[in-house]
Amino acid sequence: MSGINDDGNLTEQITTMNLNKKFLTNDENQKNIEINNMNSFYEPATFIDEQRLEKIKKVFPTIETLFEKEFEKNNFPGLIYGLIVDGQLLNSHSFGYTDLERKIPITTKSLFRIASMTKSFTAMAIIKLRDDGKLRLDDPVYQYIPEL
Repeated sequence: MSGINDDGNLTEQITTMNLNKKFLTNDENQKNIEINNMNSFYEPATFIDEQRLEKIKKVFPTIETLFEKEFEKNNFPGLIYGLIVDGQLLNSHSFGYTDLERKIPITTKSLFRIASMTKSFTAMAIIKLRDDGKLRLDDPVYQYIPEL
């Protein structure tokens, strides 16, 4: 595998890879974190830092500013975002309206049409089923949905 060293020179790096294990490196302390199977390799990132929630909460104003700038730049009628950590909604904010004519503001209870986004959700659900061993991607669809 090729890489660039601190001098900016191209170097050859030889790596040995055990296909049953993956390693992640934490930049702060350079310790390898062993991952024993591919299912755990695809888990969402988790952090050991006990103060991480406080650190995350400190960037809420920055996150809000980024979304607000994007909202204004793109002239969206409305936008809402949420930040979920460990399955818990930590922060959310909305901009704009669900109904421009009547000036009804967007809230966390607002409903949206997701249109083509259903394809992404469906694909993610299918991959999750594959990862759980409940289906194979090479199987014919009618095996799982006989009506097709």
